[in-house]
Amino acid sequence: MRKYIAKRIAVSVPIILGVILITFVLMNYIPGNAVTAMMQNKINNETVARVEEEMHLNDPILVRFGLYIKDLLHGDLGTSFVMNQPVFNLIKNAFPNTIKLALSAIAFAWILGIPIGIISALKKNTCLDKLFMGVSLMGISMPTFSIGIILQYLIAYKLKWLPISGFTTPAHLILPSIVLGWSMAGEISRLIRTNLIDVIQADYITTAKAKGKSRMGIVIFHALKMSILPVITIMMMQFTSLLGGALITENIFSIPGIGTLSISALSNRDIPLLQGTIILSTFLIIIGNLIADIIYALADPRVHYD
Repeated sequence: MRKYIAKRIAVSVPIILGVILITFVLMNYIPGNAVTAMMQNKINNETVARVEEEMHLNDPILVRFGLYIKDLLHGDLGTSFVMNQPVFNLIKNAFPNTIKLALSAIAFAWILGIPIGIISALKKNTCLDKLFMGVSLMGISMPTFSIGIILQYLIAYKLKWLPISGFTTPAHLILPSIVLGWSMAGEISRLIRTNLIDVIQADYITTAKAKGKSRMGIVIFHALKMSILPVITIMMMQFTSLLGGALITENIFSIPGIGTLSISALSNRDIPLLQGTIILSTFLIIIGNLIADIIYALADPRVHYD
C-alpha cells in the first residue's frame, strides 16, 4: 500500500503542473485585459502600459509561467490583480465557508441517499420504488441553478421559512445544502439500489436466508457491505468536488467560498487568483481519489494495489 501511495503522489505532480500550464495558457487567450478590468477602464493607455510592465504581462508566456512556478515552489501563490491581496490569504478566508457548505450538503446526500437506495432495492418495482427513483432522477437531471432559484422562490420568498441568501447563520446552510445534496443523493441511491439488487441474488445471501437470519440483518451486515463498495469512490469524488468550490450554488446564495472566488477571478481575468483556486481543486480531487482507493482496499480484503 505504501508503494502504491508513493506512486500515486509521484504521478500527481505532473498532473498538477499540466493543469496549471493549460489554465495559464487559456487565460492568456481570453479576450480582455487584466489591467483595464482591475482599473475599471478609468486609466489612460500610458498607465496601462506601465502597470502591464510592472506585472510582467508583456513578457513571453513561457517566461511568466516560469516565474509563476518559481514563486509557487516557494509557497507563494501570487497576489490577486483585482483585490491586491495574497491569493493564499483569499483562499484561506474562503475555504472554511466552502467546507461548511460541503459537509452539510454531503451529510444531506448520504443520510438521504443510502436509506432510499436500500428501500428501493427491497421494494423493487413497487410504487414506493418508482416514487423514490423518480425524485432521484429529477435531482440528477435538473440543473443546479434551476433547483436553487425554484427553492429560493418557493421556500424563502413565498413561504419565508428560510433565508433567501447569505451565510451568517446555520439556517443559511439549509437551502444550498438541499440544492447540492439532491443530485448527489440521487446518484448514491440509484447506484446502491442497482448494486443491492444484484447482491441480494448472490449464493451467499441465499445461504444466509437458509440459516434463518433476519432479512434486515442480511441486508445490513452482508448485502450492503458489498453493495456500497463501488459507491465509496462516487461519494469521495462528490465530497472533493464540493471542496473545490460549488460555483453556481455559491453564487446563487451569495456564499463567499472558493466557487465565488473562482468566478470572480475568471470574470476579471485575475490569473493568480484563478490559478490558486484551480490548484486547490486539482489537489483535493487527487487526494480524494487516493483516499477513496485506500478506503476501498480496507473495506474489501480482496483488493491489493501492490
